[in-house]
Amino acid sequence: MVVWGGWDPTGFDAYVGTGGRYAPGADTWAATSLVGAPSPRVYSSAVWTGSRMLLWGGLGAAGFLDDGAAYDPVADTWTPWPPVPRPATVRRRCGPARG
Repeated sequence: MVVWGGWDPTGFDAYVGTGGRYAPGADTWAATSLVGAPSPRVYSSAVWTGSRMLLWGGLGAAGFLDDGAAYDPVADTWTPWPPVPRPATVRRRCGPARG
């Protein structure tokens, strides 16, 4: 399992720009690399491709976000994406359709 971002309500009210990966066999968590990682955000969309987590959009300090990155947990690397316009009606989460 891979997680990224979130909200820190412990008095700082800050968007979180860190993540973790869980290894069920070892029952351990490890931090993800921050090199090339997406900016801090909440409400992003994430899908698993079978080898990478694709993360896009969400809400950050500057408002709604139109960028993202692909994370490879084996190599512990992020590959950033340039901004991709979102439909004006999409405010928070959306995911790819299959078909």
